[in-house]
Amino acid sequence: MAKKNDKELSYYELMNKYKPGGLSKTKMLIDISEFDKLKANEKRVIAIQAPIHCNIILGYIISEEVFSNENKDKIKEAEKLMNGINLIQKAKLAYLLGIIDETVKKDLIQIHEIRNEFAHNSEADFNHKDILKCVRKLSTAKGQQVTERNSFKFYKSAAKKCSTLFREKLNEN
Repeated sequence: MAKKNDKELSYYELMNKYKPGGLSKTKMLIDISEFDKLKANEKRVIAIQAPIHCNIILGYIISEEVFSNENKDKIKEAEKLMNGINLIQKAKLAYLLGIIDETVKKDLIQIHEIRNEFAHNSEADFNHKDILKCVRKLSTAKGQQVTERNSFKFYKSAAKKCSTLFREKLNEN
């Protein structure tokens, strides 16, 4: 059987790949940079995978931040707990802990909402009215006219901004 790449993995296969303790910080950095290489025509893949990457890595960052002086068992247990909450909850928690600012929190919430549209609606596209509404709330689209033609650009820019912040946070630790 041929090995699947991340673009061919289901959500559950991808989450299992990134189970707590099974992924080094170095591998997380590589995986974030791979997201940047996805082609623009893979919009659905990006809309679903970007939040998955953000969710996993933000959980790791929260665990490391809160339990940085604790033993490895406590960190692994915290990572397991992080797998049980979604990106919106992690974004709110990270904001309350001072790990991210309010702008990043709001962007992560919209990125998660867009992911839900794509995950639960086979007709979803960046032209869809509900997705356009979410894109308009992204920091990268503030003060800009969001259209069907440029909505993906604003989304990808916000997702990349978050992944860059997470890459910097991972390098700090």
